[in-house]
Amino acid sequence: MFSFFLWLIVFVGIPVGALAHLVSTPERVKSFIEDCDIYDNMGDILSEVIPLAFTSAGSATPTTQEGLQDENSEIAVLIGEILTPEFLETNIEESIDALYSWLDGESEYPEIEINLAEDKEKISQILVLSISSSIRNLPPCVGGPVDLNSIDPFSMECLPTGFDVDGFEEELEEEMFKELNLGGEADAVFEQFIFKTKAEDFNTELTEKAQSIYGLIRFAPILIAIAIALLLLIIMLLIPGIKSKFIFPGVVLILASLPASISKIVVVSNFSAMMSADTFSPAFSNILGTILGEICGRASAVGCMVLSTGVALIVIRIVMRSKMKDKPVEKKEIKKEEVKGKQEKKETKEGIEKKEIKKETKEKKK
Repeated sequence: MFSFFLWLIVFVGIPVGALAHLVSTPERVKSFIEDCDIYDNMGDILSEVIPLAFTSAGSATPTTQEGLQDENSEIAVLIGEILTPEFLETNIEESIDALYSWLDGESEYPEIEINLAEDKEKISQILVLSISSSIRNLPPCVGGPVDLNSIDPFSMECLPTGFDVDGFEEELEEEMFKELNLGGEADAVFEQFIFKTKAEDFNTELTEKAQSIYGLIRFAPILIAIAIALLLLIIMLLIPGIKSKFIFPGVVLILASLPASISKIVVVSNFSAMMSADTFSPAFSNILGTILGEICGRASAVGCMVLSTGVALIVIRIVMRSKMKDKPVEKKEIKKEEVKGKQEKKETKEGIEKKEIKKETKEKKK
């Protein structure tokens, strides 16, 4: 039973402990994000997601999607100018500090604010280009002529004959720039791109639960290490034979830590095949692969340490066995020397007695 618990704690504890150690402090999280080059690649993902927020649900055709995801398109260029690596690094690090400040009990809630609409002119251009791109890729309407003055360009399901998309794009852009100066409905659009936490979303119960979980995460690696050490000690004390005291726990540690030790090799080598189904976009796949590789690398490092401990236990047993084999040989040699010494003493004593007897015999004859 104890051996099963040891195997389970090692098998589950290695990845859990590695992940808990990573997220235990804001500095480690920041360093991890920087090592994964997320700031340089995050803009690619957001450039795929943000334009879709401007279009109504279902209005973006596959052709439009491809245009939005093209890194050389005007929309992608504009988004790249907004979501620079410096902008992302500043906002993400401030958000991390705010989150951990809340988890440490220094604030009532994580005061996070990310404003993607600081450059309203560029946001307006992205809006106009997204809507016009969706309209251009609508299928042509079938049937008789349509009164162009009576249609709503924002709710069209097909493109009427004679509809001037370029003219509509220019008019929409002029109206957006007017709204920028006057305020009004445009402000409501820009507010959708300001992500800000609210105090009312974080009640006392949620805060207490989050802080309790965070406290457990911080000490998780230490608790896992103590549990493994105690189980090892109990198993070694319960096993009667000196031979199995080291061999059996060593084998358990090796078998339990082997999956974590080779996890990075397995994940990295098979990740491309896992992503071949086009479930995720290329940009997201690249970031996900990097993050998984870094996390598995940390788990592999811990797994190799535990595996080395198991190997060390087996080596200790082998060394002990070789020494135990040498001891009887030494004892036998010592016993032989003692017997030989006794025989020599006995022979010497007998020789002296014989000489004395001969001497006495000669004296009697005289």
